[in-house]
Amino acid sequence: MSLHEALGGILETQVIWEDLEKQLRTALQTNATFGPAKNVIDIGEGNGFASRCGLVSCDWKGAEESEKLPCSVVIKIPSALPFKQMNVIQGDSAMWAGMETKLRELHNIEIASYKYFEVFDGLKMPKMYYGKEFTNENQLEGQISLEYVKNSRVMNFYEAHTVEQVKQIARALGKIQACSLKKDVTAPEFDVNMHADFSKTVSLECTHFGVGVQDLLRISLFALPAKERRESAAMLVEEMYNSMVENLDGAEPPYSLEKLQSIYDILFPHSASYFAGGGIVIMIKQMNNAKLTMDMKELRKAVQMDKVLGALEDILQYHSQNKELVKDLKFRDH
Repeated sequence: MSLHEALGGILETQVIWEDLEKQLRTALQTNATFGPAKNVIDIGEGNGFASRCGLVSCDWKGAEESEKLPCSVVIKIPSALPFKQMNVIQGDSAMWAGMETKLRELHNIEIASYKYFEVFDGLKMPKMYYGKEFTNENQLEGQISLEYVKNSRVMNFYEAHTVEQVKQIARALGKIQACSLKKDVTAPEFDVNMHADFSKTVSLECTHFGVGVQDLLRISLFALPAKERRESAAMLVEEMYNSMVENLDGAEPPYSLEKLQSIYDILFPHSASYFAGGGIVIMIKQMNNAKLTMDMKELRKAVQMDKVLGALEDILQYHSQNKELVKDLKFRDH
Protein backbone atom coordinates (compact mmCIF):
# COMPACT_ATOMS: atom_id res chain seq x y z
CA MET A 1 0.00 0.00 0.00
CA SER A 2 1.07 3.60 -0.62
CA LEU A 3 -0.13 7.18 -0.30
CA HIS A 4 -1.09 7.42 -3.99
CA GLU A 5 -3.41 4.41 -4.13
CA ALA A 6 -7.17 4.37 -3.52
CA LEU A 7 -7.63 2.47 -0.27
CA GLY A 8 -10.57 1.31 1.81
CA GLY A 9 -10.45 3.89 4.59
CA ILE A 10 -11.96 7.33 5.06
CA LEU A 11 -12.16 9.23 1.73
CA GLU A 12 -10.26 6.42 -0.02
CA THR A 13 -7.30 6.81 2.30
CA GLN A 14 -5.40 4.56 4.66
CA VAL A 15 -7.11 5.96 7.81
CA ILE A 16 -9.99 3.87 9.15
CA TRP A 17 -12.89 4.99 11.33
CA GLU A 18 -11.70 2.94 14.31
CA ASP A 19 -8.35 4.73 14.39
CA LEU A 20 -9.91 8.19 14.03
CA GLU A 21 -12.34 7.45 16.88
CA LYS A 22 -9.59 6.08 19.12
CA GLN A 23 -7.30 9.06 18.55
CA LEU A 24 -10.08 11.61 19.08
CA ARG A 25 -11.42 9.93 22.22
CA THR A 26 -7.92 9.98 23.72
CA ALA A 27 -7.39 13.63 22.77
CA LEU A 28 -10.75 14.70 24.23
CA GLN A 29 -10.41 12.39 27.27
CA THR A 30 -13.85 10.93 26.83
CA ASN A 31 -15.48 7.50 27.03
CA ALA A 32 -18.11 8.51 24.49
CA THR A 33 -18.11 6.74 21.13
CA PHE A 34 -19.18 7.55 17.59
CA GLY A 35 -22.82 6.75 16.89
CA PRO A 36 -24.33 5.05 13.84
CA ALA A 37 -25.01 8.41 12.17
CA LYS A 38 -21.32 9.31 11.94
CA ASN A 39 -20.30 10.43 8.47
CA VAL A 40 -17.71 12.37 6.54
CA ILE A 41 -18.01 14.88 3.71
CA ASP A 42 -15.10 15.62 1.38
CA ILE A 43 -14.37 19.34 1.77
CA GLY A 44 -10.99 19.31 0.04
CA GLU A 45 -11.93 18.39 -3.51
CA GLY A 46 -10.78 21.05 -5.91
CA ASN A 47 -8.91 22.96 -3.20
CA GLY A 48 -5.62 21.09 -3.22
CA PHE A 49 -3.92 17.90 -4.31
CA ALA A 50 -1.65 16.75 -1.44
CA SER A 51 -4.24 15.51 1.04
CA ARG A 52 -7.81 14.44 1.66
CA CYS A 53 -9.78 16.77 3.92
CA GLY A 54 -13.08 15.72 5.41
CA LEU A 55 -15.72 17.24 7.67
CA VAL A 56 -16.60 14.54 10.18
CA SER A 57 -19.94 14.47 11.99
CA CYS A 58 -19.23 12.48 15.15
CA ASP A 59 -22.73 11.61 16.45
CA TRP A 60 -21.35 11.10 19.97
CA LYS A 61 -23.06 8.47 22.14
CA GLY A 62 -22.57 7.98 25.87
CA ALA A 63 -21.08 11.40 26.64
CA GLU A 64 -21.29 12.79 30.17
CA GLU A 65 -23.60 15.77 30.68
CA SER A 66 -20.64 17.95 31.66
CA GLU A 67 -18.70 17.12 28.50
CA LYS A 68 -18.67 19.60 25.65
CA LEU A 69 -17.58 17.44 22.76
CA PRO A 70 -17.32 18.93 19.26
CA CYS A 71 -20.20 17.81 17.05
CA SER A 72 -17.94 18.08 14.00
CA VAL A 73 -14.20 17.97 13.41
CA VAL A 74 -11.98 18.23 10.37
CA ILE A 75 -9.75 15.30 9.42
CA LYS A 76 -6.75 15.99 7.17
CA ILE A 77 -4.96 12.97 5.73
CA PRO A 78 -1.83 13.22 3.57
CA SER A 79 -2.48 11.60 0.21
CA ALA A 80 -1.01 11.85 -3.30
CA LEU A 81 -4.16 10.29 -4.73
CA PRO A 82 -5.77 13.65 -5.68
CA PHE A 83 -2.63 14.61 -7.60
CA LYS A 84 -2.52 11.26 -9.35
CA GLN A 85 -6.18 11.54 -10.32
CA MET A 86 -5.46 14.85 -12.06
CA ASN A 87 -3.49 12.92 -14.73
CA VAL A 88 -1.24 15.92 -15.27
CA ILE A 89 1.94 13.83 -15.17
CA GLN A 90 2.67 10.15 -15.62
CA GLY A 91 5.30 9.36 -13.01
CA ASP A 92 7.13 6.14 -12.40
CA SER A 93 7.39 4.35 -9.07
CA ALA A 94 10.49 6.32 -8.06
CA MET A 95 8.70 9.64 -8.65
CA TRP A 96 5.71 8.62 -6.54
CA ALA A 97 8.00 7.29 -3.79
CA GLY A 98 9.80 10.63 -3.71
CA MET A 99 6.53 12.55 -3.55
CA GLU A 100 5.31 10.39 -0.67
CA THR A 101 8.53 11.04 1.26
CA LYS A 102 7.91 14.77 0.94
CA LEU A 103 4.27 14.40 1.98
CA ARG A 104 5.36 12.60 5.14
CA GLU A 105 7.91 15.30 5.95
CA LEU A 106 5.39 18.09 5.35
CA HIS A 107 2.77 16.36 7.48
CA ASN A 108 5.13 16.05 10.44
CA ILE A 109 6.17 19.70 10.02
CA GLU A 110 2.52 20.74 10.12
CA ILE A 111 1.93 18.89 13.38
CA ALA A 112 5.07 20.43 14.90
CA SER A 113 3.84 23.88 13.80
CA TYR A 114 0.51 23.55 15.58
CA LYS A 115 2.32 22.40 18.72
CA TYR A 116 4.77 25.29 18.45
CA PHE A 117 2.05 27.95 18.32
CA GLU A 118 -0.41 26.44 20.80
CA VAL A 119 1.02 28.54 23.66
CA PHE A 120 0.01 31.81 21.98
CA ASP A 121 -3.46 33.32 22.22
CA GLY A 122 -5.43 35.02 19.49
CA LEU A 123 -3.70 33.55 16.44
CA LYS A 124 -5.74 33.02 13.30
CA MET A 125 -5.49 29.26 13.14
CA PRO A 126 -7.76 26.38 14.20
CA LYS A 127 -7.12 24.22 17.25
CA MET A 128 -5.49 20.86 16.66
CA TYR A 129 -7.19 18.08 18.64
CA TYR A 130 -4.45 15.60 17.78
CA GLY A 131 -1.78 14.90 15.23
CA LYS A 132 -0.50 11.43 14.39
CA GLU A 133 2.96 11.65 12.85
CA PHE A 134 4.54 9.40 10.30
CA THR A 135 7.35 7.29 11.74
CA ASN A 136 9.56 4.48 10.53
CA GLU A 137 6.93 2.10 11.90
CA ASN A 138 3.95 4.12 10.68
CA GLN A 139 4.30 4.98 6.99
CA LEU A 140 0.61 5.10 6.12
CA GLU A 141 -1.64 6.38 8.89
CA GLY A 142 -0.55 9.98 9.40
CA GLN A 143 -3.48 12.28 10.19
CA ILE A 144 -4.50 15.53 11.83
CA SER A 145 -7.81 16.33 13.50
CA LEU A 146 -8.67 20.01 13.65
CA GLU A 147 -11.36 22.25 15.04
CA TYR A 148 -14.16 22.91 12.59
CA VAL A 149 -14.45 26.69 12.17
CA LYS A 150 -18.02 27.54 11.21
CA ASN A 151 -18.71 30.02 8.43
CA SER A 152 -15.16 29.67 7.10
CA ARG A 153 -14.41 28.98 3.45
CA VAL A 154 -11.50 28.58 1.09
CA MET A 155 -10.19 31.60 -0.81
CA ASN A 156 -10.36 30.05 -4.26
CA PHE A 157 -7.92 30.87 -7.04
CA TYR A 158 -10.79 31.42 -9.49
CA GLU A 159 -12.25 34.26 -7.41
CA ALA A 160 -11.16 37.90 -7.46
CA HIS A 161 -10.73 38.61 -3.76
CA THR A 162 -10.52 42.07 -2.25
CA VAL A 163 -7.55 43.97 -0.92
CA GLU A 164 -9.37 44.32 2.40
CA GLN A 165 -9.52 40.53 2.76
CA VAL A 166 -5.81 40.16 2.09
CA LYS A 167 -5.09 43.06 4.45
CA GLN A 168 -6.59 40.99 7.28
CA ILE A 169 -4.29 38.12 6.35
CA ALA A 170 -1.28 40.45 6.26
CA ARG A 171 -1.96 41.51 9.84
CA ALA A 172 -2.45 37.90 10.92
CA LEU A 173 0.89 36.98 9.36
CA GLY A 174 2.54 39.88 11.16
CA LYS A 175 1.27 38.64 14.52
CA ILE A 176 2.43 35.09 13.77
CA GLN A 177 5.85 36.45 12.81
CA ALA A 178 6.05 38.29 16.14
CA CYS A 179 5.12 35.17 18.09
CA SER A 180 7.76 33.13 16.27
CA LEU A 181 10.37 35.61 17.51
CA LYS A 182 9.36 35.03 21.15
CA LYS A 183 9.95 31.29 21.30
CA ASP A 184 12.94 29.12 20.44
CA VAL A 185 12.53 26.54 17.70
CA THR A 186 13.55 23.12 18.98
CA ALA A 187 11.41 20.61 17.05
CA PRO A 188 13.67 18.54 14.75
CA GLU A 189 10.96 18.54 12.07
CA PHE A 190 11.79 22.18 11.31
CA ASP A 191 15.29 21.21 10.21
CA VAL A 192 13.81 19.97 6.92
CA ASN A 193 14.21 22.62 4.21
CA MET A 194 10.60 23.40 3.25
CA HIS A 195 8.85 26.63 2.40
CA ALA A 196 5.38 28.08 2.77
CA ASP A 197 2.74 29.35 5.09
CA PHE A 198 1.83 30.26 8.67
CA SER A 199 -1.86 31.20 8.76
CA LYS A 200 -5.32 29.81 9.25
CA THR A 201 -6.12 30.80 5.69
CA VAL A 202 -3.28 28.69 4.39
CA SER A 203 -1.64 25.47 5.45
CA LEU A 204 0.87 24.96 8.21
CA GLU A 205 2.28 21.98 6.36
CA CYS A 206 5.11 24.03 4.81
CA THR A 207 6.34 25.99 7.81
CA HIS A 208 9.63 27.74 7.07
CA PHE A 209 12.31 29.82 8.67
CA GLY A 210 12.40 33.41 7.49
CA VAL A 211 10.04 36.34 7.09
CA GLY A 212 6.33 35.99 6.52
CA VAL A 213 6.43 38.33 3.53
CA GLN A 214 7.04 35.23 1.40
CA ASP A 215 3.67 33.91 2.56
CA LEU A 216 2.07 37.30 1.94
CA LEU A 217 3.45 37.21 -1.60
CA ARG A 218 1.97 33.83 -2.39
CA ILE A 219 -1.39 34.70 -0.89
CA SER A 220 -1.54 38.00 -2.79
CA LEU A 221 -0.70 36.29 -6.07
CA PHE A 222 -3.38 33.64 -5.66
CA ALA A 223 -6.04 35.98 -4.26
CA LEU A 224 -5.82 39.36 -5.95
CA PRO A 225 -6.37 40.48 -9.55
CA ALA A 226 -3.13 41.77 -11.07
CA LYS A 227 -4.06 45.47 -10.91
CA GLU A 228 -5.16 45.35 -7.27
CA ARG A 229 -2.09 43.31 -6.29
CA ARG A 230 0.28 45.83 -7.84
CA GLU A 231 -1.47 48.84 -6.32
CA SER A 232 -1.68 47.35 -2.81
CA ALA A 233 1.73 45.65 -2.56
CA ALA A 234 3.53 48.32 -0.51
CA MET A 235 0.52 48.89 1.75
CA LEU A 236 0.14 45.17 2.52
CA VAL A 237 3.81 44.81 3.42
CA GLU A 238 3.49 47.80 5.74
CA GLU A 239 0.34 46.34 7.37
CA MET A 240 2.17 43.10 8.04
CA TYR A 241 5.20 44.90 9.45
CA ASN A 242 3.15 47.16 11.72
CA SER A 243 1.24 44.15 13.05
CA MET A 244 4.51 42.40 13.85
CA VAL A 245 5.83 45.46 15.71
CA GLU A 246 2.58 45.83 17.67
CA ASN A 247 2.85 42.23 18.88
CA LEU A 248 6.53 42.27 19.88
CA ASP A 249 5.64 43.66 23.32
CA GLY A 250 8.11 46.50 22.99
CA ALA A 251 11.03 44.42 21.73
CA GLU A 252 13.21 45.79 18.95
CA PRO A 253 12.07 44.64 15.48
CA PRO A 254 14.64 42.34 13.83
CA TYR A 255 14.50 44.32 10.58
CA SER A 256 13.15 47.60 9.23
CA LEU A 257 10.12 48.21 7.05
CA GLU A 258 12.45 49.26 4.24
CA LYS A 259 14.32 45.97 4.52
CA LEU A 260 11.05 44.04 4.40
CA GLN A 261 9.99 45.89 1.26
CA SER A 262 13.34 44.96 -0.30
CA ILE A 263 12.87 41.30 0.63
CA TYR A 264 9.42 41.39 -0.98
CA ASP A 265 10.98 42.65 -4.21
CA ILE A 266 13.77 40.07 -4.16
CA LEU A 267 11.42 37.15 -3.49
CA PHE A 268 8.80 38.17 -6.03
CA PRO A 269 10.27 36.40 -9.11
CA HIS A 270 10.66 33.12 -7.21
CA SER A 271 7.19 33.26 -5.65
CA ALA A 272 5.54 34.35 -8.91
CA SER A 273 7.19 31.51 -10.86
CA TYR A 274 5.97 29.02 -8.25
CA PHE A 275 2.49 30.54 -8.42
CA ALA A 276 2.26 30.59 -12.21
CA GLY A 277 3.28 26.94 -12.53
CA GLY A 278 0.82 25.80 -9.88
CA GLY A 279 -1.90 28.02 -11.28
CA ILE A 280 -1.61 26.47 -14.72
CA VAL A 281 -1.90 22.97 -13.23
CA ILE A 282 -5.08 24.01 -11.42
CA MET A 283 -6.50 25.53 -14.60
CA ILE A 284 -5.89 22.32 -16.55
CA LYS A 285 -7.74 20.33 -13.90
CA GLN A 286 -10.58 22.86 -14.00
CA MET A 287 -10.99 22.57 -17.77
CA ASN A 288 -11.30 18.79 -17.40
CA ASN A 289 -13.91 19.06 -14.63
CA ALA A 290 -17.13 17.58 -16.01
CA LYS A 291 -19.12 19.08 -13.10
CA LEU A 292 -18.60 22.62 -14.44
CA THR A 293 -20.47 24.15 -17.35
CA MET A 294 -18.45 25.69 -20.17
CA ASP A 295 -19.68 29.16 -19.15
CA MET A 296 -18.47 28.60 -15.60
CA LYS A 297 -15.11 27.37 -16.84
CA GLU A 298 -14.68 30.45 -19.00
CA LEU A 299 -15.61 32.81 -16.17
CA ARG A 300 -13.10 31.19 -13.86
CA LYS A 301 -10.44 31.06 -16.54
CA ALA A 302 -10.69 34.82 -17.14
CA VAL A 303 -9.96 35.58 -13.48
CA GLN A 304 -7.15 33.05 -13.31
CA MET A 305 -5.49 34.17 -16.54
CA ASP A 306 -5.44 37.76 -15.30
CA LYS A 307 -3.57 36.67 -12.19
CA VAL A 308 -1.13 34.35 -13.98
CA LEU A 309 -0.31 36.70 -16.86
CA GLY A 310 0.11 39.60 -14.44
CA ALA A 311 2.56 37.56 -12.37
CA LEU A 312 4.58 36.54 -15.44
CA GLU A 313 4.76 40.16 -16.63
CA ASP A 314 5.91 41.38 -13.23
CA ILE A 315 8.64 38.74 -12.93
CA LEU A 316 10.55 40.59 -15.66
CA GLN A 317 10.09 43.96 -13.99
CA TYR A 318 11.17 42.78 -10.54
CA HIS A 319 14.11 40.83 -11.95
CA SER A 320 15.35 43.94 -13.72
CA GLN A 321 15.15 46.19 -10.66
CA ASN A 322 16.58 43.48 -8.39
CA LYS A 323 19.83 43.43 -10.35
CA GLU A 324 20.75 46.69 -8.63
CA LEU A 325 19.16 45.85 -5.29
CA VAL A 326 21.08 42.62 -4.69
CA LYS A 327 24.47 44.30 -5.15
CA ASP A 328 24.26 45.58 -1.57
CA LEU A 329 23.23 42.24 -0.06
CA LYS A 330 25.45 39.68 1.61
CA PHE A 331 24.31 36.08 1.35
CA ARG A 332 25.10 33.43 3.97
CA ASP A 333 26.19 29.98 2.92
CA HIS A 334 23.95 28.20 5.47
